[in-house]
Amino acid sequence: MAKHAENEKRIQIKPMRVVLLQPPIEDFYDTEVRHQPLGLCLLKAAVRKHLPGVDVKVIDFHHGHGRRTIPVPEELSYLSDYYDSPDSSPFCSFHNYFRFGADPKSAAGKVADCKPDLVGISCLFSPYFKEALACACEIKSLLDVPVVMGGGHASACPESLLADPSVDYVIRGEGERPLVELVRAMKNGMGPETVPNLGFKKDGALKFNAKGDPYPLDEIPWAELSDLKNESYLYEKRPMCMVMTSRGCPNRCAFCSVHSVFGWKYRTRRPEDVFREMRHRFDEGYRVFDFEDDNLAYKRDNFLKLLNMIGKGFAPVEVRLLAMNGISYDTLDREVLEAMWGAGFRSINISLVSGNQNILSDLDRPHSTARFSDVVSWARYLGFMITAYQIIGLPNEDLESICETMGLLARMPLLLGPSIYYPAPGSRLASEVRGMTEADFIRARSTAMAGAESRAERDCLYTLFVTARIINFLKGTPGLVPGDRLGFDDALGCLGRKGVREEKGAEILRILLSERRLHAATRMGLIPLERFNYSVFEKVMMKAGRIGAVTGGEISLPDGLTVL
Repeated sequence: MAKHAENEKRIQIKPMRVVLLQPPIEDFYDTEVRHQPLGLCLLKAAVRKHLPGVDVKVIDFHHGHGRRTIPVPEELSYLSDYYDSPDSSPFCSFHNYFRFGADPKSAAGKVADCKPDLVGISCLFSPYFKEALACACEIKSLLDVPVVMGGGHASACPESLLADPSVDYVIRGEGERPLVELVRAMKNGMGPETVPNLGFKKDGALKFNAKGDPYPLDEIPWAELSDLKNESYLYEKRPMCMVMTSRGCPNRCAFCSVHSVFGWKYRTRRPEDVFREMRHRFDEGYRVFDFEDDNLAYKRDNFLKLLNMIGKGFAPVEVRLLAMNGISYDTLDREVLEAMWGAGFRSINISLVSGNQNILSDLDRPHSTARFSDVVSWARYLGFMITAYQIIGLPNEDLESICETMGLLARMPLLLGPSIYYPAPGSRLASEVRGMTEADFIRARSTAMAGAESRAERDCLYTLFVTARIINFLKGTPGLVPGDRLGFDDALGCLGRKGVREEKGAEILRILLSERRLHAATRMGLIPLERFNYSVFEKVMMKAGRIGAVTGGEISLPDGLTVL
């Protein structure tokens, strides 16, 4: 009897266990960094703060599990005309389709080993919603446990997840308070009807509770990273962690879906708290900090204060700062850029979107193209490496305007970041697309070229994407400094001496100009890329007139590719 009572007592005191997982993704490519599941680690910290008796474990099934070639899904099969050649040249687009991360079945097995009472699955991006559902399905096949999903896609299109039999709950918007309240309700044997932001099922119908106010940012504890090895997330061989200083964005850009998660308010943490967190992470061994804000520098005084604290609080070159999610150039000026450099930034990602001011106005984007040029000049003078993003194929922007923008960026001392437009679920532009289907979700990625309404339009998008790669290749010409001007053939000669791949790139460009056809470099030799439209490439180059090297200096274009 005593042994039975002891076992009963152990059962009663068993803590509730929650597993939060980042699922694998499937795509033609994956970024090598920005994998750390910051959102899940913030959720864990919030639950531990408000419900200290609950055991929470974060598992990353995306990063650190390798990649495996898999068939291209039927929804993307039309891309075989564009990604059919295994190109090893500097201008390659894509070829194989991969699963990046663990197989959903093996992931489910590891989750089952944890014996959770609740499983949370991150579903950040719409094109990967099926991977999240596959994990939920495999987990349900092993465990009779409730599954909750959250993230960007869950906030923009909650019905697409909640309708699946493997999903019990969906959280819309910021997840900390809803998850805490859901776990609290489960611990107390209560139903989900009072949990803010929660979607659930009742009598076969999908129900959605009203949204509540999120926790103030300074009340959310620092992300709990104890389940992750800092040597697993590296940038240039140094441990990197993500930092959040704000949530939301005051702008209303029509192509952006951030408001479906963070609402319409822009909220910030105190700079002092952010700096204390960074010192704590430094003591944990992190040396690179990536700010994942949607509008990092919007509150100029706060940003300058933080930068000055970092500059004084760390020794020179002791830390490296990044903003890989991008930084809005309309809030940058000479003083801010100098402070960024002093704190440890060496590169910036800024998004022009379009060089056509009318297009920007149509998109409700309150940015000035003139300001962009000033920021590039200031940043380059200080020594920053600059990547500038252009969205290719925006609704209502014609080819002439797109080529003007790419030509503008080609002349500047920066790298081009071409992003092919797609309607992002949750954005205003996507809301104008009637009845988005699951196929539309899967195609909500740049590689899908989903905005094209005809094969000819898709040929243009593909050509513009590859043209940006050609321009970036030329921008990497070594040895140029501001004031230098190098001929095109001389530039190809310099590039060809950098290495075997660059030598092949120079050869392909010479053939392109003489035969008006682009080739892929394969094991079988050079193969023509039939979907590449030379006239579109030619139009961009004529708009550019010259190529600005990233280190300064200019490259002249052949007579046939200059403005007449």
